[in-house]
Amino acid sequence: MSMIPFQFRNAVVAIGTRQSQGQESWLATGFIVGKKLKDDPSRSNVFLITNKHVFAGRDLVWIRFNKKGGGVEDKSVTLVKAGVKRYSVHPNPAIDIAVCELHGGKIEKSDVLFSWLDIDDHAITLADMQATGIDEGCIAYAIGFPMGIVTGQIKAPFVRMGCIARIDDAYKGVGDSSYY
Repeated sequence: MSMIPFQFRNAVVAIGTRQSQGQESWLATGFIVGKKLKDDPSRSNVFLITNKHVFAGRDLVWIRFNKKGGGVEDKSVTLVKAGVKRYSVHPNPAIDIAVCELHGGKIEKSDVLFSWLDIDDHAITLADMQATGIDEGCIAYAIGFPMGIVTGQIKAPFVRMGCIARIDDAYKGVGDSSYY
């Protein structure tokens, strides 16, 4: 039995571009997160998160999903429209994070396996990590498409297991913990 729920793997997407001849070039990994609206829990805001260098200088990227009946389908994500960026980056230039809102309802109505990580249920704060005993040596997983490796007619991210090597400085608030 897998330690990682299937929906988590479906929330991880390959991000790529297309050349003028339609040839795909897969660049990076992204993951989809969301938050249910307080006034209407049947609706959610959904976001694609990746590294800001992946979006830099691009007006459009493609994200890959598995189709419900087999195969894959790529969905376009407009990053710049009428000269206006539709994504946000971390204000600290040393932190390589970007976030772009998706039209989750549109994607859900299509024929793809669409999952997202619920910020309220699938995320944990640094204080909660410390309180629950997460420290050096705890098992951690990385899920993604290293070096843009995307093959065949199924979106299948690589899953790697490792362990937390260092986190105590972040708990104590010493040093530069922006890399955690």
